[in-house]
Amino acid sequence: MLARLATVLICACLLPACGGGSSGGPADTQLLATPSLDGYVSQGGISLPGLNVQTAGFGRAGSGGVCSLGTPPSCLQLRQFYVFDRPALPAGATIVSARLFVYQESIEGDPYTELGRLLADHVDIGGTLSESDFDGGTLSSDIGTLSTDSTLEYKTLDVTAAVEADALAGRDTSAFRLRFLRGANGSRASAMLTTIEDLNATGRLPLLEITYAMP
Repeated sequence: MLARLATVLICACLLPACGGGSSGGPADTQLLATPSLDGYVSQGGISLPGLNVQTAGFGRAGSGGVCSLGTPPSCLQLRQFYVFDRPALPAGATIVSARLFVYQESIEGDPYTELGRLLADHVDIGGTLSESDFDGGTLSSDIGTLSTDSTLEYKTLDVTAAVEADALAGRDTSAFRLRFLRGANGSRASAMLTTIEDLNATGRLPLLEITYAMP
């Protein structure tokens, strides 16, 4: 519990809207994705946690498919995972809203035309990222659209219902699987989303921002 509280304090106010916290008013908590669970799983069952540039896809092949450095030429679908350790709220607090923030840092080709929108599933992957998480552990499928275009910016999604469900179920994490609507199609079109390692030093880390109200 001390480690989780420390995480909240360290990453507080990474976004400009962060603040609040007076008695009876709303307060924001920003959580960074968990490094050991921040990664992707391929259609072929290969889990690679902790790699930076892979979102719901391999860096050069995009969020919908992966081509292994061009050999063989066939492409596999990858799905990206973000998991957030969620500390207990203060006594009596209620969740007002929760938003997922993921930065889209580069684009190759035209993935949103070829693969469709980038959407999120609400999942529970347990304590490790594994092959079965490609389509397993689903709590709710397609809870919303994270992105529909190639603009390089923070992409955001309202995940209030998912975080509330996690809290009610006693889960101490909130986890999301990102995937393109149409999956792999043999194309190398790609969308790169920043993971917690931020190897390209964007300074824009994946966040879960929770706003809660005190009694």
